[in-house]
Formats: sequence, C-alpha cells, structure tokens
Amino acid sequence: MELLTSTGADLSFVHLGITIEHLRNSISIFGFRIAFYGIIIGCGMLAGMAVAFSDAKRRGQDPDLYMDFALYGIIFSIIGARLYYVIFEWDNYKNDLLQIFNLRAGGLAIYGGVIGAVLTLLIFTKVRKQSFFSMADSGVLGLITGQIIGRWGNFFNCEAFGGYTDNLFAMRIKESIVNPSMISAGLLEHEIVENGVKYTIRDNFSGSFWIHWKRFATSPSRSLTVSILDRGLENRTAPEPKNGSK
Repeated sequence: MELLTSTGADLSFVHLGITIEHLRNSISIFGFRIAFYGIIIGCGMLAGMAVAFSDAKRRGQDPDLYMDFALYGIIFSIIGARLYYVIFEWDNYKNDLLQIFNLRAGGLAIYGGVIGAVLTLLIFTKVRKQSFFSMADSGVLGLITGQIIGRWGNFFNCEAFGGYTDNLFAMRIKESIVNPSMISAGLLEHEIVENGVKYTIRDNFSGSFWIHWKRFATSPSRSLTVSILDRGLENRTAPEPKNGSK
C-alpha cells in the first residue's frame, strides 16, 4: 500500500472508518492567519502553568514564585526549542539566515525547549536561593500537561508521523497538505503511516497517572525522576518522526 495519496480526503484513519475531508490547520482573523499549532501550544502552556501553580500551592509554596519563573522560562524555552531545531536542520537555513527568525514557518523541538527551561530554572533558583529539585518537581507536572495538549498541534500540521504501518491507528494523508521536506522516498512507497496521535493518547494516560500519583509523593525530586523515565520510554518506543518537529 502507499503512504500518501494525491486524491480523496485530506486525512483518514483507514481501519477506524474515520475520514476528515478537509483538515484545517489555521483560522483567519481580519485577514491575519493564526495556525492551530500556535493556538494549541499556547493552550498547553497555560494549562501547564495552571497545573504547576496548583501543585506548588498544595505543597505550601508560593505560586507567585512560579509565575515569576514562567515569565523567563517560556521565553527561553521557545529560544531553546528554535535553536535545537535550527541546529539539526541547518541545511534548510544556512543559505537564508533570516529564516531562523521566521517562527511563523514552524520549526520548534521539544528537546530544546526542555533544555532551555532547565537551564533557566537552574539560574532562577540560584538567584532566588530556592531548591532546584523542589521547583522542578512541580514544574514537570506542567511540562507533561503542556506536552499532552501541545502534541495535537502536530496532528493539525500533519507531522510527527512515523513510517509504514497497518495497525489500528494507521492513517492516510493527502500528499498536497504535507510539507515536501517531510516526504522521503520510503514514504512514497506506502499509503498508510504510523500515527503519532496514538503516542499522544498513551502520554495522556501515562502523564495523568504520574500526575495523580505525584499527589501522594513527598520526595522533592520523585516527580522529576518519573517524568524523565516517562520521556525516555516514549523515545524508545515511538516511531522515528518523518519531519523536523521533535
């Protein structure tokens, strides 16, 4: 079977009988295009902040401290996510350096965002004389929540899919709505592809489990450790993404 199709619906889950004729990835407000990806990432950030603030309050910490960190953390997380993406996709930018600053064209990597957030937290806790592990313990709950929501942005962008599969969640994508740089020779040989959404569903369950389990944890770094292990498990079991969104 083929991975991509040039005719028919934009996207379909071939074994579930679900078909999306026209998959929109943006809305227009007064002629200004706003991508669903950005909206979803924004919602993920807000939800993540709410979860982290709530957990900090439950543990007797000052939620305003986390708000202060968020102002820096979000900015440097975006910078880190962009730098990570550009470094590993350098061939796409070396001849047009100004495109590095064109975030509207896409190109963020979660790994770089996490690195940026961790470095920012290390500096923040040192300056404020706070415990890094204590703040990270609540912070990772927000990170998990943000990732659960934010991953759906990849779905609307038709990205973060894997290679050929014939399992229950396999999906068929119209070639015209996929960025040409994401299409490899191997993908053109098949019609259905590994669906990254099922890994999002798995993260929903695993992330929610850790969040609720954390409410009974007292160790100041237990949630952080669990989050690292959960992320490692995802990287070991998820298919290799067929694009630059990591």
